[in-house]
Amino acid sequence: MVAGFYVRAGHPLLREPRVKAPQLLPYGLASVRVPETVSQALGVLFGLEDGKHAPLALECDDLHLLKAIAMETDTVLACTDAATRQEVENATLVRLDVEQLPPLFSDMGVVSLKGRSYSPMAQFAVDYLTDLGALQAVG
Repeated sequence: MVAGFYVRAGHPLLREPRVKAPQLLPYGLASVRVPETVSQALGVLFGLEDGKHAPLALECDDLHLLKAIAMETDTVLACTDAATRQEVENATLVRLDVEQLPPLFSDMGVVSLKGRSYSPMAQFAVDYLTDLGALQAVG
């Protein structure tokens, strides 16, 4: 899943002619929990010393809360494109074009017991992720 940085419509960063990663830090970053290696890689992207983690102002697994905070404050949301699709279409969130930003993505996997079928909800989730992956591969 492809990811990026998002801000509310009217955010001060949208008035900048060019945005570099370190410019995001004063506004605070919000994200779901990320692995330590990802946090360190983001730290390098933000120009921090080697081994320093990206400073997150808010870290939680409630994506609706993270998006609501990004839409009501100047906090910068680090999130997958798929999770913000509706807000981008409604112009309540805007994807930042950050200079020299390497591709950000998240791999996903599904683990199941051998010989066991999925529950209806699990099958829905697997089908949804498969369709989403196919859409992102195309466009």
